[in-house]
Amino acid sequence: MPVTEFFEGQLAQLREFMADPAQPGRVVRVDADLKPVLLKMLRGLDADPTVPHMLIGSGTRYDTRDEFFLGILDDLEGAVATAADELREAGVHVPFRRADLTGDLPENRVTLYLSSLAEALPDDAGSVVLVLDPDGVADAAGFRASLAWLAKHLWSAWAKVLVLDDRLMPETAGIEALTDRIGVQTFHLPADEFERQLREAVRSDGSLSATARRQYTGMLGGFALARSDYALAAECYSQQVELTALDGVPNETAQARYCLGNVRLAEQDFAAAEAEYAAALEVALANDQTSLAGLVLTQLGVALSRQDQPEGAAECFRVARDACRVVGLVPLLAFALDAEADCHRRAKAWAEAERCWGEALAVYAGITAAEFADVRQAGRQDVQHKLDALAKEARRGGRVGLFSRGGA
Repeated sequence: MPVTEFFEGQLAQLREFMADPAQPGRVVRVDADLKPVLLKMLRGLDADPTVPHMLIGSGTRYDTRDEFFLGILDDLEGAVATAADELREAGVHVPFRRADLTGDLPENRVTLYLSSLAEALPDDAGSVVLVLDPDGVADAAGFRASLAWLAKHLWSAWAKVLVLDDRLMPETAGIEALTDRIGVQTFHLPADEFERQLREAVRSDGSLSATARRQYTGMLGGFALARSDYALAAECYSQQVELTALDGVPNETAQARYCLGNVRLAEQDFAAAEAEYAAALEVALANDQTSLAGLVLTQLGVALSRQDQPEGAAECFRVARDACRVVGLVPLLAFALDAEADCHRRAKAWAEAERCWGEALAVYAGITAAEFADVRQAGRQDVQHKLDALAKEARRGGRVGLFSRGGA
């Protein structure tokens, strides 16, 4: 199975790195859309009782060398404090307190603390892996030099650093020239190759499970939609709807109908899109699929708006927003506001469009969790770009002076 084989291969590389005392450093370059999957895999490794390694995450951004290492030290100490009871039961004594290290340079404190912790673990334990996913890098050259220095000066064979980086715009580009103690892993499968393997599996793999066949058929629909092959996308999602009905999995039926509605919306067959979204919403509500219902309501609002049904569209957007707020689905709330804003823009209701995009901007700005830093940054940039374009469009329409927001 192509999906399984790809992820199992990536996981095997990570396990090999963590178990090999000759590899102190690893950079994993991953696309933004696959990064959540990588983070989930790492969390799974950390939670797996059969995995002997201790993973400690740090989202410390890189501004200066000293600030970077001090931030890492804070995260190391915080993780050890959280796991204090578990470490004590295992007979692990952390040899240093923060006060013991104040005379050392920040980078020396990190290598001493991390290596000493690794050496203090029981003989049957694995590595201590510092997982670096910085919330921004202000000085890429300094960042690379700091990583190379860290990998060189970790004196325990069981102390490791794992760095997550963007595949398309890597902050670690050229790090191989600085040190041979940091390897590079690429967490990527080209889209055309991925699609080819999926199609081959659906066509000829008789051992494919019903669940995998449904999922792969839907993924083929997604690839077709991405390149605007609407006929093939509709065919794939229609097949997925049929398969979910045959296999008795209504929660997947709702998702497949939602995707089919997206195809019809892209084709600008708004009545057909409305019908698919309405069917998806009915199933999603019946199966308590709150997140999906919010997405469906938002897109249903778009379909109704494009059919000059503003009252119905407004009600869909209102219910979607309220549902998102109640259950705390922050990115989905921003998505709903974004879609509503675009409908107002199309209707030349510029002030209402500005209001919705302004709310979306505030929603993205309120996302503080380190694991959603990419979502926050990309969302804010996208919405601000739309606000800027809206201001120009409004001025061309003779409504100068409506907009007062600056860049976020």
